[in-house]
Amino acid sequence: MPASPAACVCGDIVRPAIALWVVTYRHRARLLLCPLDPSPMPRHRADVPLSWAEALHLGCPATTVIRCRPVWHTLADTHRPTLGRLSPATLRRVLTMQVTELHNRQTEAPHLPAILCQAASGRRLHHPLSMVFS
Repeated sequence: MPASPAACVCGDIVRPAIALWVVTYRHRARLLLCPLDPSPMPRHRADVPLSWAEALHLGCPATTVIRCRPVWHTLADTHRPTLGRLSPATLRRVLTMQVTELHNRQTEAPHLPAILCQAASGRRLHHPLSMVFS
């Protein structure tokens, strides 16, 4: 049975509007989400492909990728229940790529300050773009 939005955790798949999103972090009533892109052409450096089995399990096309460019949503925006959950291995790849992408964006725009965010592993990691977290 799908969980309620209040029970969303890292790795859950939610649908706040038309598109599917992966929860990569939760802070109080806000969720940090990465979109699932069913048509990944052209590819982006922050794309993590889903395995065909995981795509099938989530009801997505086999070409679906997770674009690790996170945005904030509030729980009110994601009022529908979760639709599934990523496997632990895919979630680790997504979190690693998200940190890498944020680091790359910090390198490209070094004037933006770094802030802290807690990863799913419980370790505190520096997420370099405050504009993502504002």
